[in-house]
Amino acid sequence: MQATHVYHKIQMNGRKSKYSAWFKGDPIRSHDRSLCILVDCERIDTLGRSFNCTRLEREELLFGSWSSSQWHKFKSKDH
Repeated sequence: MQATHVYHKIQMNGRKSKYSAWFKGDPIRSHDRSLCILVDCERIDTLGRSFNCTRLEREELLFGSWSSSQWHKFKSKDH
């Protein structure tokens, strides 16, 4: 599955790590977050090391509250 949006430097409440997440659909601007699919994500600790997200972290990215300081929308190959 190909991602359409990526968010970096994601901050979640109660966590020191930052996250990057790739979505099919835009979870921030969508009227219904359940229509978005989390394609992949990674957790970056305070030392800059990258780890796979846990199931709970993935759920938080899909349904919880978070903020991001960097995001990008990929251009469609159809246009």
